Amino acid sequence: MKESKYNYLISYENDYVLFNGLTRKMIIIPSHYHDTFKELLNDLSVLKSSDILREKLIDGGFIVEDEVNEIEILMRLHKQNIETPVYTLTILPTFHCNFACWY
Repeated sequence: MKESKYNYLISYENDYVLFNGLTRKMIIIPSHYHDTFKELLNDLSVLKSSDILREKLIDGGFIVEDEVNEIEILMRLHKQNIETPVYTLTILPTFHCNFACWY
């Protein structure tokens, strides 16, 4: 197992947020576990296969198998998005609409 290339550890109020840019999932890490968590990500061998934390990290894409090529996954997702035959348009009127809507 290895840490995802797309993990971002961001300070938020008194805690930290671990965000994965590829899966768009996040985990809140209490500040008193910050150093321990960073050490854990540097040495994933301490996680047991039945560990709940390990399962959460895998489900969120924060850790991946060694043979996983995340850049290839990202390129495949990008290709799917640009080659879609359907495009959508969203109109979001507000009270400050340029069309002077009555609502």
